[in-house]
Amino acid sequence: MTNVKIEVQGMSERMIPSIDNRLTTWGEYLNDERVGVSMGGTGNMISALMAGKGIIVRSTGSESGMPDAIYDTDKAVRRIEEADPALGQVIREHYENLTSTKEQKMIACGCSERTYYRRLAQSHHAVMMLLGSERRTQSGVRVAVRQLKKAG
Repeated sequence: MTNVKIEVQGMSERMIPSIDNRLTTWGEYLNDERVGVSMGGTGNMISALMAGKGIIVRSTGSESGMPDAIYDTDKAVRRIEEADPALGQVIREHYENLTSTKEQKMIACGCSERTYYRRLAQSHHAVMMLLGSERRTQSGVRVAVRQLKKAG
């Protein structure tokens, strides 16, 4: 995915490439889990080696067997969904729904292209803030989302 730059009332909002990559990996992992291609730590060792292409992915962050980075991203997305369901919906549509077109994703979110990408950029910033500081409280997430909304 390329960087998308959108001018919103004189403010430049961009998707963050490192967060985009992290959310893409997260979405692919969740889709693989749905269709039964598990890379988690609950299967046998041979299948884990085959799924990881010779690399064993060890996880310490969750009971679900998710690799740590994916678990942290999933936790951040869930916190964003609780604080602002519209941002959560855009994240899920953009990264989990791999078969829909851009237009179908915008219709599912009930917004224009400009609003869709503004929300996506805001969600990138929210994920970055949550991943940067795991010590944030739920009220801290709400404050971060409010600040992003005021800016945009």
